[in-house]
Amino acid sequence: MPTSLGKHVKRAGAHARGVGRHAAAVKPHRDYRKAAVTLVLAAAIIVIPFSFNRLLISIDQNEALDSSYSSRSLISDSSAEAITPSPVQVPESNLAPEAREAIDLVANVPSASFVERVESQMQSDVMPGGCELVSLDIVLDAMGLNTDIHQVVNDHLNIDGHFATGYSGNPYYAGGGFAEGIANAANSYLLSIGSTYHAYDLTGKSFNLVKALVLRGYPVLTWTTMGFVDPDFTGSFDHGREWYSNEHCVVMFGLNDDKVLVSDPMEGFVERDAQRFQEIFEACGSMAVAIY
Repeated sequence: MPTSLGKHVKRAGAHARGVGRHAAAVKPHRDYRKAAVTLVLAAAIIVIPFSFNRLLISIDQNEALDSSYSSRSLISDSSAEAITPSPVQVPESNLAPEAREAIDLVANVPSASFVERVESQMQSDVMPGGCELVSLDIVLDAMGLNTDIHQVVNDHLNIDGHFATGYSGNPYYAGGGFAEGIANAANSYLLSIGSTYHAYDLTGKSFNLVKALVLRGYPVLTWTTMGFVDPDFTGSFDHGREWYSNEHCVVMFGLNDDKVLVSDPMEGFVERDAQRFQEIFEACGSMAVAIY
C-alpha cells in the first residue's frame, strides 16, 4: 500500500473512532433527559391526586368546623342509665329482610359490656384532623386494650392519599378516611399485639346491624357528618366512593327509645334522634366499623 494512502486510511479510522466516541458520549445524555422527563411525568401522576385529596380534605374540614357545634345535645340522665348491654330481642312479628340479616349476623357474637366503658375523648386534644382515629381509640380503650393511637397512625395506618381505601392527609392537621382503611389499620394493630379481636368493615350493611351490635355491648364506629346535617358531596371520587366535605366519624354506643347515644370526638357525649341519625348514616354510604 502506498504511504500516502496508508496515512489517509489511518486518519479515516481515527476520525471514525472519534465520531464513535462522540456518539457514545451524546447518547447517554439524550437517554438521561428522556428518563428524567418520564420520571417527572410518573411522579406527577402519583403525587397530584394525592396532593389534591389532601388539599380538598383540608379545605373541607376547615370550612365545616365553624358549624359543627350547633347541634350540641348532651346525653340525658335517662339515656346515661340506659347504657346496659342486653341480648338482641327477636320480634315475634314479621321481620324486614335487613332486620333478619342483622339478627343472623350477630347470632354468634357473644354479649359484652364494652359500651359501659366508653369514654369521651376530644380530637382537638389528640389529633385535630383525625376523628376516625380518635373514634377508633375510644373503642379500643373501652375494650381494655389501652391503645397508643399514635402508634396506630405511625405504624399501621396506610396514608396513601386514598380516602376510600386508606387515608388521605394528616390526622394531626387535616385528613380523612372511610371505613375500609380504618378497619385495615385496626386489624394491623390488633395482629401486632396478638389480639384475637377483629375489625369488620360493615360498609353497605343495614343500620339494624349497627344497632344489634350495640345492643350486644359493642361500640361501633359510624360515619356521619360534622354538624349533624346532610352530607355535602364534592364530586371527588376514589375507588367508586365520593368524598363529602363534612365527613365525620363518631362512636355509637347506646340506644334509648328514639335516641342513639354517641361519643363524638368533636362534641363529647351527645344523644341524637335515632331516625335522623340513620338517615345521615345511610346518606353517607352506610359506613361503620365494629370490633369483636
